Amino acid sequence: MKSEIWSAKPVINEIIDIIVSQKGEILDQRLLELLKKSYSYLNMVILNEYLLKLETMGAIYLQKITKTKRMITLQKNNKVLNKEVLENLS
Repeated sequence: MKSEIWSAKPVINEIIDIIVSQKGEILDQRLLELLKKSYSYLNMVILNEYLLKLETMGAIYLQKITKTKRMITLQKNNKVLNKEVLENLS
């Protein structure tokens, strides 16, 4: 039985999986669109909290492209992610 409140996969893991599947970089708006398919409650404020956590952990890097767009890039030399995840990126 699928629960309506809790998801089997944490959002932070889903964010990493999406970035890896997009060859290591993605725009923040596109990431939000993809996440909303599984996590309908997400909005940009909540996503920014997750991105801040990942950036302080050293897993991603955020780069401002325009006033409203940011590029999210996976850090290839970090100690947070498994080597297997990073090898799939190449």
